[in-house]
Amino acid sequence: MESGNREIYAGISSGVNALLLVTVIALLLGISGLGWTSYYLAAHKSRTITPPMVSKAFTVSDAKVDDEYLLMMAEYFMYLRFNVTPSSVERKFHLLSEYANPAVWKTFSPVLSSEVSFIKEHNVSSTFDVTARQADPDNFAVRMSGKLFKNVGIRSLPAEQNTYIVKMSYQHGFIQLDYIYKETSHKETD
Repeated sequence: MESGNREIYAGISSGVNALLLVTVIALLLGISGLGWTSYYLAAHKSRTITPPMVSKAFTVSDAKVDDEYLLMMAEYFMYLRFNVTPSSVERKFHLLSEYANPAVWKTFSPVLSSEVSFIKEHNVSSTFDVTARQADPDNFAVRMSGKLFKNVGIRSLPAEQNTYIVKMSYQHGFIQLDYIYKETSHKETD
């Protein structure tokens, strides 16, 4: 009777050992697959690089961007916003809207729409020449100073020395424009 029990226990023991071996092999294969997948995703993660012209190296991650990236994007946004003619204003404002943060676009859009009408109606052209810029990567903002030149028809207006704040947001590797406002003693949308 004891030998019968031993044979039963030996059979059960070998079945349990085989089951444990299969489980360990399955777990090793699963861990290897997860490790390879993690490596592949980390090495092949795509990034959207949005500056239309890259002049310096910059670094982006899922949560942060460096000064150079912010400065390039702010200059591009300022170019779209202030370097306009009656024939280019709609196209440039449309490009600007593609970068707009949807949460704040409702307040920014009417300002741009009224400017399009004004620029076309009065034949206004403008350019903004940047003289100084300062990035604040912790707040995704850039302070841009320079001269704003305007023409109404063929008449040139006196140049204005202005400073603008370009506020952006950055989520999941994509930068968005929150607003551009003229720096004065109080904040105003411009």
